[in-house]
Amino acid sequence: MREENPNPSEAAASAGPPEAAIAEVIRAKRDSAMFSDLPDDENWAVREAALLDDIASFDLEAAQQQAVTEAQTLARSSSLLNRAADYPEIVPEGTAAKLPAEAKEAEKKSAKAATRPGSGAKSAAGGLLAQLHAQAQTLQDLESAHFRDLTRKEKELGKVLYLVFSYLHDFSKQLDVIQPVISRRYQVADDHELRDLQWSNSFAEYRTFSHGGVLELAETVNLGYQLRSAAPPLVIEKEGGLAEAFRHRFFDFGLKVREIEFRSSSRYLERIRFIIKPEFRVGLHWNMDPIQNTLILRMRNLERLGPTRYFLKPEQVTEDLLERLGRLILGQSESFLH
Repeated sequence: MREENPNPSEAAASAGPPEAAIAEVIRAKRDSAMFSDLPDDENWAVREAALLDDIASFDLEAAQQQAVTEAQTLARSSSLLNRAADYPEIVPEGTAAKLPAEAKEAEKKSAKAATRPGSGAKSAAGGLLAQLHAQAQTLQDLESAHFRDLTRKEKELGKVLYLVFSYLHDFSKQLDVIQPVISRRYQVADDHELRDLQWSNSFAEYRTFSHGGVLELAETVNLGYQLRSAAPPLVIEKEGGLAEAFRHRFFDFGLKVREIEFRSSSRYLERIRFIIKPEFRVGLHWNMDPIQNTLILRMRNLERLGPTRYFLKPEQVTEDLLERLGRLILGQSESFLH
């Protein structure tokens, strides 16, 4: 059975390097059909002569050039077969084009990144997320501005309160030594009043809060003192329902009262005798309201028995106002505001 031999040039092209191509040509010549009908001795002699002729006439550069040319031709043919990988598919309008596998994978990754929480993807202008960001930023800016304004007001009010404390502290220390008689009459009930009361046992204090962990500002200022008299106690009698009302009133004033009840045989309360000691405490309490930028002064048993309240702006609290307040405490004035 005769075996069909390949063309030497094709063998050289497929063999790869030049040395392999030479060996392939020699084998092709050796197995060629032109020697198959000769006797063995002549066959080998002819083979040898033909082989020497082929070796002598073999052009190595031409074989290399041919191998390179055929390899380039094969590469171009392979590229033409895979044009779909390099060029997009042309499809009719309104029809979705088929994407290569790499493009599909990239599109899937992009979609996952867009929907992943916290991916950092920014919305288009005017999108919901952009609007929420803008609203949140606006609120934060407003809160920051409000906080700065509140802090500024707290500092201003704190400085004013410290000025108040400094004055009242020195004021009370002098009066503790002098112990003056306050020239004011305090009406208790109807024509009953307490008068000729003397100053004693005062205290002045202030409480602070830390601002930013560094600066301490006065938050409240308190002044308290006692008024008493050597005069005999007041004796007041009230009947029925009036007696109960006066009992609550005297308690609210902070008066020291001893009660004697008079009841009928059926235990019905007929009247109460109140024995009131001429002694009570007076208090002044200052605190701030930074939201309203206001100082609040609460007084108890100063101008009269019972509470009184004033609202002052920080610019109103001056040395002159504190002087007028001092005269009010001493009973030399009935009001400290113009």
